[in-house]
Amino acid sequence: VGAVWQWTVPPLVVAAGGVALKAVQGAPGAPVRLVLPAGGGTQSWSVTSSASWLSLDRTSGSTPDTLWLSFDTRALSPGSYADTLRFTSGSYSFAVPVELEQIQMVLSQMVTDHERPYIYALHPGSGSFDDAFLLFIHTASEQIEKVLSIGKNPTDLAVHAGEGRLYVSNWGQPVTRVVDLESQSELAPLALGPDVYRINAGRPGRIYSEGEDQWIA
Repeated sequence: VGAVWQWTVPPLVVAAGGVALKAVQGAPGAPVRLVLPAGGGTQSWSVTSSASWLSLDRTSGSTPDTLWLSFDTRALSPGSYADTLRFTSGSYSFAVPVELEQIQMVLSQMVTDHERPYIYALHPGSGSFDDAFLLFIHTASEQIEKVLSIGKNPTDLAVHAGEGRLYVSNWGQPVTRVVDLESQSELAPLALGPDVYRINAGRPGRIYSEGEDQWIA
C-alpha cells in the first residue's frame, strides 16, 4: 500500500488572491468588487479589516456573495499602504492582502465642459506604464468626484460637445481613449495610431489630431 495523502479543502474561496489599487492624492479611490462564489455549497462567512482608509459594505454573509471595498484616500500622503482582509468560515480562516499606492497629484491639462458642471483634468503619470488618470472635478463643490485610469502618456484631451464624449490622446500608444461624459465611463478606444499628440473636436463624427511633428490629420 502506498502513501496516503490527505488535505483540507477550504469551504470558502475569494475570486481574488489580493487587491492592488493606485489612487491619486486628493481623489477618491475606485471601489473594488470581490466575488465569493458558492463553490461546493452555501457557506457562511465573516471578514474584518483594520485600516481607516478601507471600508467594507458588509462584514458577513453567505455564498454566493459579493463584497465591495471602498477607499477614502483623501487624507493620505503619497506613499504605499497595506491592510489585510481576514475571512472566517466555520473553523477555516484565511487572509487577502490589500495594497494601496497613493500617487502625488500632478495636473498637466484641464478642459471645461460647457454642458455639464465639470472640469476634466489629466494626471499624466510616469509615461512608462499605465499610471495616468482622468479626474472629474465638480465646478460647484470644487471636489474631485471621480477618477478613471486613462492609459499611458496622455498628452491632450478634448470635449466633443456634439457627441457628449471626451477624447484623450495616448501618445506612443496605438489607441486614443474615449469617455462617455453622461455616464462618466470609458468606451471602446479608437485605433488612430501612435502619433496622436494633440486632439481637437470637429462636427459630430469627426475629430482632428496632430502628430508630435505638428502634421494635422
